[in-house]
Amino acid sequence: MKKSKNPVINKLKWKFILIMMIIVVLFLAGIFIFQYLIQKKALEAENWAALTKSIEDFENPFNRNMGDGERKGRDGIIGPFEEKKGMGRRVATIVVSVDSSGVITKERNDIFYVSNSDITELVANYLSDGKEFQQLSDYDFICMKKELDNGETILSFADISNDMKALNSILINALKIGFGVFTVMFIVAIFLSKWVTSPVEKAWNDQKRFIADASHELKTPLTVIMSGTDMVRRSLKKDEEKNRRDLKRLDNIHFESERMKELIGELIEVARGDMDQKTVFEEVSLSEVAEDSVLSWEAIYFEDDKKLTAEIDEGLIIKGDRTKIRRLMDILIDNAKKYSFEKSEVILSLKKGKYKGRKEGIIFSVTDHGTPLSEEEISHLFERFYRADKTREVTNGYGLGLTIAESIAKEHKARIWAESDGKEVNRFSVLFST
Repeated sequence: MKKSKNPVINKLKWKFILIMMIIVVLFLAGIFIFQYLIQKKALEAENWAALTKSIEDFENPFNRNMGDGERKGRDGIIGPFEEKKGMGRRVATIVVSVDSSGVITKERNDIFYVSNSDITELVANYLSDGKEFQQLSDYDFICMKKELDNGETILSFADISNDMKALNSILINALKIGFGVFTVMFIVAIFLSKWVTSPVEKAWNDQKRFIADASHELKTPLTVIMSGTDMVRRSLKKDEEKNRRDLKRLDNIHFESERMKELIGELIEVARGDMDQKTVFEEVSLSEVAEDSVLSWEAIYFEDDKKLTAEIDEGLIIKGDRTKIRRLMDILIDNAKKYSFEKSEVILSLKKGKYKGRKEGIIFSVTDHGTPLSEEEISHLFERFYRADKTREVTNGYGLGLTIAESIAKEHKARIWAESDGKEVNRFSVLFST
């Protein structure tokens, strides 16, 4: 199966294949189980019919010398259904009569490989435990008994070893056939998955291409609008008192243009991520990238009357894309600045550690003091356009930053998650494998 560049389409293909194979397995299992049970039932019916007939013949020896149409049962000539009972195949039996003390008084042996001593052992075993199924060396027997009025008991034994082998053979053949059919259907499912998902993949790619193209096209008029408003603002500021209302309107236009520019930039980044832009991996010092990021953000935090504190271990290196890793760190630092309380401290940490005490790597985390995130909010944080509670909507942003951060983390085989203490501490962390 040719792997698509789109991970969502690949997941859809594998889900389709999985569903198809589950259906195939259930269908084959149903057929083989039904066949096995039917065959087992038929063999059991023949064996019990043979045991019944052998006891009747043992009681009435003359029946063995009569034709099927003449053979008599206990109550006279047998009916049209009874005369064929047990005649599907020849089942050899052993029939004995034992007295009240368990001594064999009479026997008839149609199974040549069972000796008199074996018969004695079979009878003794049955009389001791009364089980219908008995074993003798490598052979399996079933037993039927009939108690007579004179105190004696007739026991009839039939060897079912070949029946057990036949049933086992059915199971083995079913597994072989099932494996063959499963393999063929798996190959068919791979080709079908490509055919089924091709319209979805085309529509998805068209949508992403449209987003990317539209975003690029929108940047030009936005640039013109912003530059135009800047020129008019400078002109109006010469007589600021007179043109105060016009200046305020232009400030609003400029502010909204900035927000649109930010959204378009994020849309372009998301579209590029969905179209699986190739990432160039090389040795990257996470320590250096984190330090550069902190230096860039310290002044911005200071202007916001907040403090950014860094705890960075030196010499932490991974394979990755330096530009994208810097973008990931910037998103988390910016996110903490936006949603932390006024005059609060944000702590950035980069250290070696373990995720939940198990997987070891390099953990980059940003901890802020702000409105606590609920478990429900945390479960949706990395979804596109998702914003947490209403108190956060006053902050600029469109809910794409964390989506981009997650995409970058996945590209680097890293794990990103959020957590909160439920009071005021929220932490976003990324675990890079080493």
